[in-house]
Amino acid sequence: MSLLHKYSGRVRKAANFAKARLEERRLKTLILKRGLFDAQFYIEQYPDVAECPSASADPLVHYIRYGGIEGRNPSADFDAQFYLATNADVRNANVNPLVHYINHGEREGRPILKVPISARAQPAGAWRGPTSQAPGFDRYGVANGVFVVAHHTDRSGAPLIALNLVRALAREYRLPVVSILLDATGPLRPEFERDSVETIVFDAILHANGGRPKAAWGEVAERLSRRGIANGICNSLLTSEALERLTSRGLRCVSLVHELPGSITGYGWARHAENVVNFSTCVVFPADIVRDRFTREFGRPHGTTRVLGQPSNIDPAACEAAAAPEQRRRLRAALGFDGEDFVVLSAGNGDFRKGVDLYLQTACAALDRAGGEGKRLSFLWVGDVPSHVGVWVRQDLERRGLADRVHLVGVQHDKMADYYAAADVFFLPSREDPFPTVVIEALQAGLPVVGFEDSGGVAEQIGEAAGRLAPYGDWSKAADLLIGLRSGDIGEMRAAALARGKSFMTPEHYAADLLNLLQFGLTRAERQQERPRSALVGVGVPAYNCAAYLEERIWSIFEQTLAPADIFMIDDASPDATVEVMHRLKAFAASPCRIVENS
Repeated sequence: MSLLHKYSGRVRKAANFAKARLEERRLKTLILKRGLFDAQFYIEQYPDVAECPSASADPLVHYIRYGGIEGRNPSADFDAQFYLATNADVRNANVNPLVHYINHGEREGRPILKVPISARAQPAGAWRGPTSQAPGFDRYGVANGVFVVAHHTDRSGAPLIALNLVRALAREYRLPVVSILLDATGPLRPEFERDSVETIVFDAILHANGGRPKAAWGEVAERLSRRGIANGICNSLLTSEALERLTSRGLRCVSLVHELPGSITGYGWARHAENVVNFSTCVVFPADIVRDRFTREFGRPHGTTRVLGQPSNIDPAACEAAAAPEQRRRLRAALGFDGEDFVVLSAGNGDFRKGVDLYLQTACAALDRAGGEGKRLSFLWVGDVPSHVGVWVRQDLERRGLADRVHLVGVQHDKMADYYAAADVFFLPSREDPFPTVVIEALQAGLPVVGFEDSGGVAEQIGEAAGRLAPYGDWSKAADLLIGLRSGDIGEMRAAALARGKSFMTPEHYAADLLNLLQFGLTRAERQQERPRSALVGVGVPAYNCAAYLEERIWSIFEQTLAPADIFMIDDASPDATVEVMHRLKAFAASPCRIVENS
């Protein structure tokens, strides 16, 4: 070998050594900046590092050179084995899992910790998170838990939808839920806190970060990451700042749009609509008319879209029980009505969008035309009517001599089922209402619905037989429709309303569809259509004390090419987290699934 060749080899070795040390320094800076290496933890966790003078002198160098490839944990906040087990691409590439997470995984929303079933300490053998490598399972870590963003905590439609989602996710599916409250000043805050493993009040985070939104949302994202939560639900357009900030950090969000373009442009919310279009993994609309008008005005979202009618905010069983004949008679008597009264109920905030002025004109016209024949018409408005509006409504009623026939009864949160049961018909005077939950609740109580065409989702809600619609804003025609219902036999229409009311989703079914959209990009019904279901074969899953292995077993059933007719999961009083695993995975079953607990 020539001297020149030997010299060239030494130069190459020196250059490679210098390059490796330069890369080492770069990685040290990168890892230290992210704060995911704990030198004390590393030394205490690995005795061989503590016993080696050179390694213990600079544990981070040991981690970069050896520990990362060996799958050692750099800190209590990063589980290397979990990251490798749930990311086959990282495992196959034989790279340092922490470096991969910093360079790619964080932006992609990959979880870094196995999350306990609940915030409490788990017994030995408890399920610590998904481990199955079955095709497609937990591709996005949805079974680790989800976050739900609510724009405020008043006891009104959209916040109640968010709250019922949190309850369904936590109680029915035992998922860890982090509630992110943009405005936590309302009365629902304690109820969010009751079913959440953590409640993040954004105003407090913003204040702690010196009023800097970017830093505040960075802290929120970090809290979610430490829990292994990378998926969530942003409820209403007004959570779009959370949507934009969190998706920019690799998290994935389903957006629920409850608003129509009239309100969006009228209130100056166009920027929120643009965020929903640009950043949502999936946008869920409550009705075709809401989707069509939104996309026509603001463009088609970059992610997928679905139409899912949201559930009622009142237990349907309570509405149905209150509407039973004997109970209905008692409730009507308690409110001062008897069999000769025909009660027209309306509910909502008394503002212009909700049509409080159209309500007044309709009520007055109907009472003027009704005359003395037939049942007595009486109108009830349940809900907050602002004082500056209510004073004029009451003055008009007194001057017309109708104050004893039209009643503004104020907010009645805990008695709404009783008011539905006492009424004969529900009148929705709204100018714009995307998918009013009050209509769902009225139908579930067996009330025919009268409203206006082209005002939102009410036409889709009532169908062909459960109500009548007047032309948009035509209060005179609405009055005629109400008089006609008073004079006729509405028994068939009440039956149609009850049947229609049973067709709406429960909060549990709605929550499961949102989880499936995050996990698979499909609703449960769409997944059922993808594969045939056996008419003969059901599957029973008896289990005892096997939480650590149950997930793969259950998922192998979910992945059958011929889906079973039914799935029964049976727990025999397991002392570990077997039941929690069953509940958490139940949401992803495309077949009807029932859990039987032997306590």
